[in-house]
Amino acid sequence: MANVRLPLLLLVSVSLYTRSESLWGFSSTKALPSEKERKDMVNDFKMRAKNNGEKELVEMESRILGPTSTDCWHEAYWKLYTSCNGIMADTEKRYRLAWHLSTCFVQDSGKAAFPFCDEKMPMISCRKKLSDFHEETFRDFFNQANNLCHQLQAETFQHRTERLMNGLLRLVDSALNKLGTIIDLTYQIFQKTDEVHDSLSSIEKQTDQLKEKSEDIDIKMNNILDHAQGIENSQNELKEGQLTIKEKIDSGIALVEEAYEKLGNGMERLSNETASLEREVKSVGEDMNSMMQDIQNTANDIGLLANESLERQSKVLDGQEAALESLEFLRRSQSQALKESRETMEKLAELGQKQQEDLLKRQEQIKQNHDRLAQNLNAILAAQEEFGRNQAIIFSDLDKLLKVLNAILVESRFMKSFFYYSCIIYFLYMLTSAKQTYAIRGQLYFVIHGWRFR
Repeated sequence: MANVRLPLLLLVSVSLYTRSESLWGFSSTKALPSEKERKDMVNDFKMRAKNNGEKELVEMESRILGPTSTDCWHEAYWKLYTSCNGIMADTEKRYRLAWHLSTCFVQDSGKAAFPFCDEKMPMISCRKKLSDFHEETFRDFFNQANNLCHQLQAETFQHRTERLMNGLLRLVDSALNKLGTIIDLTYQIFQKTDEVHDSLSSIEKQTDQLKEKSEDIDIKMNNILDHAQGIENSQNELKEGQLTIKEKIDSGIALVEEAYEKLGNGMERLSNETASLEREVKSVGEDMNSMMQDIQNTANDIGLLANESLERQSKVLDGQEAALESLEFLRRSQSQALKESRETMEKLAELGQKQQEDLLKRQEQIKQNHDRLAQNLNAILAAQEEFGRNQAIIFSDLDKLLKVLNAILVESRFMKSFFYYSCIIYFLYMLTSAKQTYAIRGQLYFVIHGWRFR
């Protein structure tokens, strides 16, 4: 029956080895065990294989715990449990244990009780008092004592091994959970790093856009300065035109004054000629009547010329007034243009200064954001390094844990094999202890030895 436990241990070791391979290969395509698989792995580790000794032990426990239980069985079971460590080496203890068990059995079955045997008396003396039935019962329990002790020790070892293995499997499950959490945190850190890179890219794009806008503002400022220079040149040309108009007006006024002087001279000459004519009329008499008529006609012509001259003078005055009005309009237009140009230049200067201040503020904000992002990136890199160190520590601890687990499995397998083959050898020894079967003891040992190394 113990042969069943060896494949079970091999199966458990292979399953744990494959789980350790999946643990170390977490970066490949293999997935970590699920929560259900880990719970099954923790809860289902058992080392059970019933044999004859276990059946006998179960019968004894049922007698102890059953309704017909007595203090005799309790005491016998306790002595069996406490003396199993030395029962293999001390035959006297085994005799004493078989005596207690036989006494309890006889009391339960209602047969004649065993004779009293003091604890200080040797068992050989006590056995001389037994009847054949009592001796047969004693031998049966004597032969079963080893199996009972072996089963008790095996169950104790199984319970301890199961507790140890379950504790180790729970530790492995906890480590796998922590490893899954670490992998999730690593994925989140990678996502945050990508977001930081995206933010840096967007900031670089915004910086390029600000540079382009600054270049556009510089181009517009240059255009505004060129336009202002053109306005200044136009104002200079307007001033030159005003000076030219003023010179022309001055020359026109001089021409009018010269015409006035010529007209005055003509009137004076005309009055002198009239006086001379009157003297001639007086002196000549009637001969001058015709000449007077001519003079009258000449005077009419002169009057017409004077009227024309006055009309021309009035026209010149009107033109002068119009020129003065035009000059005043030009002066007002020039002052208005200068005022508007000054206001436009002030507004453009204020706008350029404001945009320059906004640009400096944005550049400062971008610089601060860049510094903060650099600090956050350094913090993320430090966290990644710390995570790598913690991950290396966890892997080293898992490696040590797996080494301890493999050592425990190897030691358990060796101990199981040792107990199994010891029991077989002892069983063969008991079977061949009679004279009829003693001759085949060597052959059986040779067969068992060959089957072991097959």
